[in-house]
This record gives sequence, structure tokens and C-alpha cells, in this order.
Amino acid sequence: MNKFNIMNYMKKYALSLIALFCATALAAQVSYNVTVTVPEDYNDEVAYLINYDDQVTIDSTTVNNGKIIFNGQIPVETVASIVVADKKFNSLFLENGIITYNGDDFIGSTLNDKFTAFVNKTAQIANQFKALPEGSEEQQEELYSQYINLMYDTMEQNFSNPLGYYLFASGNASDYSLAEIDSISSLYPNIKASQRIAKVRKIKVSEELTSEGKMFVDFETEYNGEHFRLSNHVGKGHFVLVDFWASWCGPCRRQIPVLKEIYEQYKDKGLEIISVAVWDKPEATLAAIKEHNMPWKQVIGAQSIPTELYGIQGIPCIILFAPDGTILSRGKQSEALILDVTTAFANQLQ
Repeated sequence: MNKFNIMNYMKKYALSLIALFCATALAAQVSYNVTVTVPEDYNDEVAYLINYDDQVTIDSTTVNNGKIIFNGQIPVETVASIVVADKKFNSLFLENGIITYNGDDFIGSTLNDKFTAFVNKTAQIANQFKALPEGSEEQQEELYSQYINLMYDTMEQNFSNPLGYYLFASGNASDYSLAEIDSISSLYPNIKASQRIAKVRKIKVSEELTSEGKMFVDFETEYNGEHFRLSNHVGKGHFVLVDFWASWCGPCRRQIPVLKEIYEQYKDKGLEIISVAVWDKPEATLAAIKEHNMPWKQVIGAQSIPTELYGIQGIPCIILFAPDGTILSRGKQSEALILDVTTAFANQLQ
């Protein structure tokens, strides 16, 4: 075979490979078919199919004759939600199959049916839990254990598909350590590519950088012309207890008497307490401060500035800083918090 024939052969071979690749890619496309029945009041409204992970619109259609119908193709199976006017439906899985909405769940395809079965099982456990009489702690623990095992077994058995990803991303990822999240992400490309998991990971990194034994991270806020900078208080030679809270948070309010007890015992020994309001409306914060008569320094309207820096996922989050700015205690409440403060002052005297 001469050089010219070899080149032609290679060109034809390359074109054949490209054609095969394109055919394979086309065959791998997911074809979704979703139908939702809605009241005819929604006729002529635009319904949107939105990607759960990045909130980008996948598809849109106009409601006609009380029906929302989506037909299309996407590269891979995906978790999505449907929004029309003032209504948002439960999440669904876009996959091959004819998917319908039964008034509670999306059904008719493999992952949607599997998710519906999971939801029904968790509902059964919850109903059994509610029906237990007082004093049934052992039965309550058993049912709670069943729920946890069902949740994590279902999630971990489906990490490679959107069902496992959805259960992981919708709240459970925060229960895993940074190392565990990285390990799972390295095994499953769909999880590694997730924007939601990337946000959880970022929070975990911040949480680890501000864990017990680490130095404080400074932040600055401003409300109504009043500036606050953490470094003006922390690392100045005295203990500082910072309470990240919100007026709407019941557990936060329940810690106020605990903080008052600590304040009364240690304010004359050099302890400073600062309450930093996050994720709250300033007017609601101010009303709660007045209601609970909180005599220590209050920082209003910090919102997510400190929670992002400290990787705070839930409140109250109470942090005790040593005189040099080292974090001595984080995330403790009630008796555990009192013990940490007492121990810190006792060690100072040694």
C-alpha cells in the first residue's frame, strides 16, 4: 500500500470513528417526557423546568388545557424541579421514560419510582413514630435508627446516579467530613461536578480552618453607620465568647439564659460576650434583644459574612476565643458550654 492509499485509509478510518462516536453520543442522550396536570387557572402561564444543581432553566412550555408537558433531550440523567406562576413542585428525575405527576410524587420511570418508594417508606416510619405513646424511648430510638439506615443506605447505593446525588446534596453532605466528601467526589464524577457539593465543600474547608485549636478569622460588618470588626475584640488579652444567632431561631433563644448565667459569673473576670445576628432581619433582631434584655454587645445585620468565613451551617454556633485569639471551644451549648468556659478560666489560673 503506497503513501497515498495509506492516507486515504487513515482518513476513512478516522471518519468512521467520528461517525461511531457521534452515533454513540446521540444514543446516550436522555429523552425525557414529563406531564403534569394542573388547574386550568394556570392555562397560558409559562412553566419552567429548572436544573436542581445550578438552577439553570432546562426547558420551558406554556400550560395548555390544564397540562404542563415537557419533551426534550439532555446529555445525562438530571434532578430538576418544575415552577409555574406561584407553584413549585417536588423535585423529579429527568430520565428515559414517560413521567407523570400523581398529585404527590413523580412516577413512571426507574429513579422516580425508586424515590417515591423511598419517600413512602420514610413516611411510614414517621407515622409509626408519631403514634408511639409517651415513654417509648426504646421504640423511638429503633424507628429513628431505621430511618437513618434507610436514608444512608439508599443514598450510598445510588451515589452514581441522580437519586444518591440528590439525597447527598439536599442536606446529608453536611454530615460528612471534608475528607469523606473528597473521597466520594473522587469516585463519582456526578458528585464531583456538582455546584451544590462544591458549596458544601467550601463550607467544610472554612469550618476546618476555624475549628478548635485554630486562630480566629477576622471579619467586619456595618449596620446603620456602626462598624464592627472582630479583631478589635478578639486576641486582645481576654476571653471572648461570640454567639452567632438569629431572633427566629428557637435553640438560639434557649441559650440566652445560659449566656446570662455565664456573663454574670465571668464578666468581672474579663470575659466579653458578643452576640452576632446572622440570617435575620435587623428589626426582628432588635426586638428580640429588647425582649430578652441581653446586656452584652450586639452586632446587627451580619447576615452571611461570618457564617461563610467560619463554615457555620446551623445556629446557634457559640465560639469561645482565648486571650491570644485561639479558638478554645466551638459549637457547644448549655452545660457543655458552661464547662468549657469554666475550664478555660481555671486553666488560666494555673
